[in-house]
Amino acid sequence: MTEDASTKALDGSNTKATARGSTSGRRPGRFKLAFQRFPILFYRLGLGRLMGKHHLLLVHRGRKSGRLYRTVLEVIAHDEGGKEWIVATMWGVESDWYRNIRAGGAVAVQTSRHSFSPEVRILAADEASRVLAVYVAAHPRWSRVGSRYTGRQFSTDAMSLVGLTEP
Repeated sequence: MTEDASTKALDGSNTKATARGSTSGRRPGRFKLAFQRFPILFYRLGLGRLMGKHHLLLVHRGRKSGRLYRTVLEVIAHDEGGKEWIVATMWGVESDWYRNIRAGGAVAVQTSRHSFSPEVRILAADEASRVLAVYVAAHPRWSRVGSRYTGRQFSTDAMSLVGLTEP
């Protein structure tokens, strides 16, 4: 299967991957997919700052094709003192962006203010649970909206957390 940007969700998953009987929740429709891809335009126009500190643009290399892909992700946590942004695989570990960075394809991260080549780490289950609990407590409404939207609970059973660190 080729990775087509028009069929990719906000977190990089595609409709075919979520339709294979996985536990990823509801399959996103065309409108949802187009809506989720829209924020990339802000970053391409140099307006990433409009997305605020709660989103970032991840540029990753396709694990099979070698092509570059862009995915806007919600920031679950950011270490203000350090330089690590933590994002979640909202559609599960079958998300294309997640599988691509696991294969060594993380190329760049663009935040509201700057870009960098990230070091990637997958958070251990206990650390991911703590980070996710803090996020859910701080953003209960967004957690409910996200759960309804993806058909998944905000838990480490349904998603993995990834740390993107500026070297």
